[in-house]
Amino acid sequence: MDRLNLLIRLTRQTLEERQTELGAVARVRADAESALADHTQRQQGEFAAAMADLQAQADFSAWAAHAARCGAALKTRRDELGRVEAAARESLRAAFADTKRLELAQDSAQREARKEAARRVDLLGDEQQILRRRMTAESPEPA
Repeated sequence: MDRLNLLIRLTRQTLEERQTELGAVARVRADAESALADHTQRQQGEFAAAMADLQAQADFSAWAAHAARCGAALKTRRDELGRVEAAARESLRAAFADTKRLELAQDSAQREARKEAARRVDLLGDEQQILRRRMTAESPEPA
């Protein structure tokens, strides 16, 4: 039973670590989403400014290639973080399942221990009753 308690404590600790990891990955992914949204908004602003001025159009053409590369890198990072987040969620789910499995095993072991203790008490009671009957049967009856 002590080993089972130790295993449960360890899986709960693992579960907490996985929850922390998932939270960290989710925050980083949200930051990546925000950076991509900011980049897209900046790109649209530059495009709008370029449409108003011929010189700005020339500058925008040079800047657009760089902006496209940056945007692609941001999208790649966001997608990679999405995969990491999915893996972290799966790891958290597995840790939760392990914890539940061990808790169920512990509950079952405790139920069996209670049943065994009740059987022993019943058996002891039966033995005492048999001894009392023997004692009464063997004792001389008063005349």
